[in-house]
Amino acid sequence: MNQLMMKLLTSFSFILFLLAISPPVFSEWSKLINPKYPAKQQNEQLNEKFIDMDTVKQTGPMAIYRQVMILSQGSRTPQGVISSQSLYEYDCMNTKLRIINTTSFTEEWAKGEIVALPPAPHLREWVNLPSTVLGKQTFDMLCPSG
Repeated sequence: MNQLMMKLLTSFSFILFLLAISPPVFSEWSKLINPKYPAKQQNEQLNEKFIDMDTVKQTGPMAIYRQVMILSQGSRTPQGVISSQSLYEYDCMNTKLRIINTTSFTEEWAKGEIVALPPAPHLREWVNLPSTVLGKQTFDMLCPSG
């Protein structure tokens, strides 16, 4: 009986140790890569884009919209912004997108202080897909049936 209790206690202690040293996981950001450009050139870009596929949800009439969180980061702007996290919405039926909201931060990975900026002029307006990685490439990931 003592040996069984000792094994259970040892196993429990080991599990607690692993939990204590494991880093917290908040988002699984995947870098959006433009297949038209070499990887080296993309690593030198000033404004990288990342997507969190775990945040994708269907919305709208007949669930034709897909919402997803996008992280943008690059060099510091005059306002002190280094990264921003935005909620994008893609219209799978009409091949359009819009930005629902954006929050800007003073550090990479949407950390640090929040920077208050005036709303973008076309916030929440549907627009044609841009010729960037946030355009057709992301649309095809979110709306596979197009």
